[in-house]
Amino acid sequence: MKIVKYPIVYRTYYGEAWFVDEEEKGEECVIYNIEVEKRYRNKGLGSILLYQTLDCIFEHGYTKAFVVLKNENLRSFYKKLGFENSLTNKNEMYFYKYIKM
Repeated sequence: MKIVKYPIVYRTYYGEAWFVDEEEKGEECVIYNIEVEKRYRNKGLGSILLYQTLDCIFEHGYTKAFVVLKNENLRSFYKKLGFENSLTNKNEMYFYKYIKM
């Protein structure tokens, strides 16, 4: 089992995202939160923030990113950006994307 070392927070003036860097490097990383401030929503900045987060994850040595969704409305956002549905259960949807730079 991997042990969490510390969260990595990527901040911009319009939002933030964070994922966990783990002591035992693997290929997979989980994006725990991406949030755009309300006043900046629906302007394409969520996509930019996600791509910037994926760049940051890649720089930390990961090649695959996972995101767990509890909000059905976000499914199309992640699918549009190349994430694929991995698993769906009663309360959550799991999506992944291979990171290639």
